[in-house]
Amino acid sequence: MCYITDFSISSVAGGINTQKAMSVFKPFYKLHLKQHTQNTPHNPLFIHILPLKPRTKERNEYKTPKQKKIMTKSKLAILLIIGLFVAAAIGLLLYLNMNSMVGPMSTPSNQTNNMHSTTSTNSVVGSTKIPAEIERLRALPNIKYQFDNLKVTDLATLDALTLEDETAHEFIEEAKWLIAQNELEHVTHSLSYLNEYVKTGVHEVCIPHELSHVYLMLEHNDKERAKNAIPEIQEHQSEWLTQAETKFKPFPPYYKIYQSIKEDIIQVIPRLANNQFDEVTMQLLKHISGNVVC
Repeated sequence: MCYITDFSISSVAGGINTQKAMSVFKPFYKLHLKQHTQNTPHNPLFIHILPLKPRTKERNEYKTPKQKKIMTKSKLAILLIIGLFVAAAIGLLLYLNMNSMVGPMSTPSNQTNNMHSTTSTNSVVGSTKIPAEIERLRALPNIKYQFDNLKVTDLATLDALTLEDETAHEFIEEAKWLIAQNELEHVTHSLSYLNEYVKTGVHEVCIPHELSHVYLMLEHNDKERAKNAIPEIQEHQSEWLTQAETKFKPFPPYYKIYQSIKEDIIQVIPRLANNQFDEVTMQLLKHISGNVVC
């Protein structure tokens, strides 16, 4: 004698033909047999019948309209989240690319810096001590920018290491001056140029960058230092403009920036050479400083 209740078959003492039950229900259910210690009328053999997992199509047929609506919203939410992640990733890549191309000491990322270079007779090119010292300074705590928490005394080792190389030492003198004037965000420019020079032997003369530092010198009323910087700028002006034209033209956004400062560069250098440190010159320099491309 047996009876079916919900998803179970109970067999009282005397037993049920279990194999027969399984042959009847197996195509549609999973059978779980639970045998009590004693198979008595009070402790029957239970065969628990659990429905097989329906196929996807069948399972969907059992969902209510409300459940289907919730599932649809969930899928849309997941797609939206994925879309946001993709958009954020693209935005980050564009931001990083923009930062590598625009701003102080920046160039289009897939271009080689082939601007004019200079080297000194007693060269420190190839030194391993200078890059190591720069990395040590880079690891020191900063405020907002790399090297923006340095003191002049922190450059003592680099000062000694570059004494015999006029080009390398000028970078250190410039960095010391920037620290003394509290122009700390610009210190990274000088040390980065020094690092590149020591590793490659190339001193890139970037006219907009050089003019941006002349602007700082005049803002701090250091006219003598500004005057000393002008001859090198004059010497490489024509070459830089010619090469920059070719270099930036394949990159319309940056070519546009270059064009916006090109006329300013052409106007301001003769004014600086004639010691015309007036408001017109300062405005031209200010515009160039805010749109440096190298």
